Amino acid sequence: MVFGVVRPYPWKELKISEFPALEAYAQGFPTNIPFSESIGFLIEEVPGSSLTMMVTAHEAAHQWWGNIVTPGKFPGANILSEGMAHFSTALLFEQLRGPRGRIEFLKRIEERYDNNRRVDSERPLVRIDGSKDGDTTVTYDKGGWVFGWCCATWGASAASRGSAISLGRRATAQTSPFSRITSP
Repeated sequence: MVFGVVRPYPWKELKISEFPALEAYAQGFPTNIPFSESIGFLIEEVPGSSLTMMVTAHEAAHQWWGNIVTPGKFPGANILSEGMAHFSTALLFEQLRGPRGRIEFLKRIEERYDNNRRVDSERPLVRIDGSKDGDTTVTYDKGGWVFGWCCATWGASAASRGSAISLGRRATAQTSPFSRITSP
């Protein structure tokens, strides 16, 4: 159970569709992850970095966070799907490499946040809308790190119970940060 979402992978397949290195991104659509060869397939991995695994795990997490559990429409909403996808990636690192793997991943995103943030223009998480320099690292890295902090501080079961309560109150964007949970 990851923050109240108990559901196996809902589709029969998950494809990775590689595209030329004209752009450098990946994106998680239901059943398909378009993935630039420039951020995984044509790079030389630095030992211990696992960029390809991290990007694939993050985008696969969007099968739930963003595709099934959709954030409401308000400033900071994207932090829920992107932060949870990053946090889910940390949980996968833990499952595959033990607690040290999760800690290393969270340490890496904390370092990236520290290096890329714009202290003079950073706003609270609930006001991030992607319009300012530094919003990207706040959305992904700080968002994922905050969910990791919640789990470490409160314990996984308490954090999951809290999010399950929030997901249960999803009638409107005013009562819950999540606007809908859909079935594939």
